[in-house]
Amino acid sequence: MNTQLSQSNASAAMVDGPALGPLLELDGVCKSFDGHTSVLSEVDLHIERGDFIALIGPSGCGKSTLLKLVAGLIEPTAGRLSFAEQHPPVRDRLAYVFQDATLLPWLSVLDNVAMPLKIAGVERAARLKRARECIDLVGLSHAVDQYPRQLSGGMRMRVSIARALTVEPALLLLDEPFGALDEMTRNTLNEELLRIREQSGWTAMFVTHSVVEAVFLASRVVVLAPSPGRIDAVLDIPLDYPRTPETRGSEAFGRLVLEVTRALHGVHHG
Repeated sequence: MNTQLSQSNASAAMVDGPALGPLLELDGVCKSFDGHTSVLSEVDLHIERGDFIALIGPSGCGKSTLLKLVAGLIEPTAGRLSFAEQHPPVRDRLAYVFQDATLLPWLSVLDNVAMPLKIAGVERAARLKRARECIDLVGLSHAVDQYPRQLSGGMRMRVSIARALTVEPALLLLDEPFGALDEMTRNTLNEELLRIREQSGWTAMFVTHSVVEAVFLASRVVVLAPSPGRIDAVLDIPLDYPRTPETRGSEAFGRLVLEVTRALHGVHHG
């Protein structure tokens, strides 16, 4: 495995006080289906508090499977996932944003966003107050009474992110949430996502097929190789936050995009 690691001012900037150890450690994690189809093999990865990890690699390399393992939606076949011991437990403060916004069409934006808190038994006034705060955070305060059918694709994804934020996650998992959007909308939502993270301070794992998106968002890019899925490279992205449209035009950004592209090319043709 070709691993390139250095101290990232980006991730360190999100952490206050002395180092408390990794938020999440994956040690020798493997996943097989049907007893023989190996999807992930010997994955070792430490997620620090404040990291923004972008997972990138060819289709079928296990990016989404890795996210589901972290979320606890499936169990590893072998290996260990260890969350930092803190209160409330990190396991109870995970939020997942899927490729599709997965909104309930018969509920308004407000009620869709409040749904996780309703399920958790939070009193109505309190959950609606929190939902409105999160809707405002994603810039949709004008749309609280609208329904999913009335929203653009980008707006629906904002609602999905707002819904995830209601639980004040310690770790936010995002499975290619902007993949179906046009480039301009995707770029705007990338900037918005980092703006929200700056205010809320969560750690993130983000699956994408876009090298440009990975470099723009991440403090570290993890390149996965297929058959079975395994980590081929971890590349530090030493760009300061906040990142802006000007970041994409910088020389340093271009060099990093080329570096990640070469790593990905090696996975495809190595």
